[in-house]
Amino acid sequence: MPSPLFVGLSNVLARLRTSLIVGGPDYTAFSDADQDRALGYRLLASAAIEDFVEQRGREAASEGAARFLKSQPTRAGRALVAWHVAKTSSAEIPVKPSDFIPQLELVNSASTAYGQMASSTHGMSSKDARKLLFPVGLVPDSTVEGLFDRLDQLSGGRNVAAHVRVNRARSLQPPDVEASLVESILAGLEHVDDLIERAIKTE
Repeated sequence: MPSPLFVGLSNVLARLRTSLIVGGPDYTAFSDADQDRALGYRLLASAAIEDFVEQRGREAASEGAARFLKSQPTRAGRALVAWHVAKTSSAEIPVKPSDFIPQLELVNSASTAYGQMASSTHGMSSKDARKLLFPVGLVPDSTVEGLFDRLDQLSGGRNVAAHVRVNRARSLQPPDVEASLVESILAGLEHVDDLIERAIKTE
């Protein structure tokens, strides 16, 4: 079952498509306002996706840490502590379920460090997604790798729309193609949402 965060993202993206994407067979017939709306869609959809990945990662880190401290180490909790230990200390990295490290200070420090790292993320390229999702137990597969490729595509388009002083509309595909990219990312994120839920709940 999709998480409430994923359901919220899906609803936001559906609303943005309805409000901002104009359909039609002839892209050259669209007005400047139609193109501006499509650029707005690209920016707002990217922001919504970024927020989902950040919040889902925070949720996984929080739940993983809480279960770790209750002697119920799941993949999310072990991955979080392993990530933190690898970055900051020489303590034993908990690779196996039996490698439980019950120190309150270490687990809380890992959770705090993750939150600080998530707060420093701007944009959502594949690099950003890996940085946020691998420390909470995401195990990549072909669907995830394809998602990362599409995130890079959207991130590049977002940067052009937000920062480059050119005719930004020239970077646009037809509006329905812009929407198709976002919807393919949403499908990949539904898979990631499920993988993260498994990481939160299983060893």
